[in-house]
Amino acid sequence: QAAEVMQRENCAAVVAPPASFTGLGDITGQLTATLLNAIGEGVALVDRAGELTWSNARFRSFQAVIHRRLAQVGEDAVAHFDEMLQRRTDGDHSAPIAPKRYSIAMKQSQRYFECLVTPVLEDGSSGPGHVQRLAVVVRDVTERERTQAKIDALDRAGRELVHFEPEMIKTM
Repeated sequence: QAAEVMQRENCAAVVAPPASFTGLGDITGQLTATLLNAIGEGVALVDRAGELTWSNARFRSFQAVIHRRLAQVGEDAVAHFDEMLQRRTDGDHSAPIAPKRYSIAMKQSQRYFECLVTPVLEDGSSGPGHVQRLAVVVRDVTERERTQAKIDALDRAGRELVHFEPEMIKTM
């Protein structure tokens, strides 16, 4: 139809689903994969049982301990979102649900990660919805945490200096 309209009328643009353009292949799938691999964050889909069903290259590069921890995060998030959906009484079941934030601290390697988890609801649900799977974004926040630890140490040192007596400082 788009080609017919372009031939009949003077058009600056035609909006049509990518599938209507032959010869391009699966351009939406290719662009989606490119986008999800280019954003620099770990992105994954997890089922209700906490099992990984899809992930981008960045997520797959994380250590196995992150993947195991994600299963625990998934269980907690599903319970959280299920409870939240049950309490939705405002009648607006189409309103987006805010992501839940989790922190993962790997003390041994001194690495820190932040997970943002958002429910993916079952299609065609007329009620409050049902969590079918979870969309997860994992960000390495190690540098941010290290910087914050330095700021906290400076703050503590500053508070300790305030408590020194002037005579004590003169003798130092």
